[in-house]
Amino acid sequence: MVEPLSNTSLDTDKMKYRTSSLEFLFNIVTLLGIIGICCGFLTGCHEKDESVQDAATRIVSAQGRTTAAVDLLRGEVNQNSLSEREEADRRAAEALAAFAAEDAEDAPGQDPDPDAGLSCNGPSALGQLGYVQKPISDGDGNLVFLWPAEYQNILSAALIKANGNVLERGDYVGRTNGNRPTVRFSMPGCAYQTAFESGGLRIVTSPTETCTEVRTPCNRHE
Repeated sequence: MVEPLSNTSLDTDKMKYRTSSLEFLFNIVTLLGIIGICCGFLTGCHEKDESVQDAATRIVSAQGRTTAAVDLLRGEVNQNSLSEREEADRRAAEALAAFAAEDAEDAPGQDPDPDAGLSCNGPSALGQLGYVQKPISDGDGNLVFLWPAEYQNILSAALIKANGNVLERGDYVGRTNGNRPTVRFSMPGCAYQTAFESGGLRIVTSPTETCTEVRTPCNRHE
């Protein structure tokens, strides 16, 4: 379907038509003036030089008025064109803003940080037979934790700070030293002393949930 022309477009077309008409009139007036001057000189249509001069003056005056009218109309056309461009830019900006809002609504939400606000659930293993916190393991010289053999489903563990954020996730290495679940960390126990003194640490396990208070990292605890 062809959209009907807006009033602004029709007005602009009318102004352009008027401008073209005045320019055509300007050319006709100029041409007639030249013919008149030639006639005065060549055929004697005008007996006195003053008459020729008067005709030339009238032609120049008419040219000036025509030029002024053309310039005025051109200014109106340009003004309307600028207004139309500004209106088009405004509508385009509104459309872009609407599209951006829709994209923001459709965007998937961010996944929660797995290392933030980890809850401390389950019983403490501290003091239970078989539980060990060892600052320097025999295997790699780093902090290691072992849980009693009856804990059948411990597959991961993490050190968490007092605010619930994860300090480090350990490396589950299977069941060792009497079939006990074993998790190693990346540094010796004393490397965690600063974090321990900043509010304490706990070690949380999963899928079997335990939450055990970490004692002084530089020392061995059972």
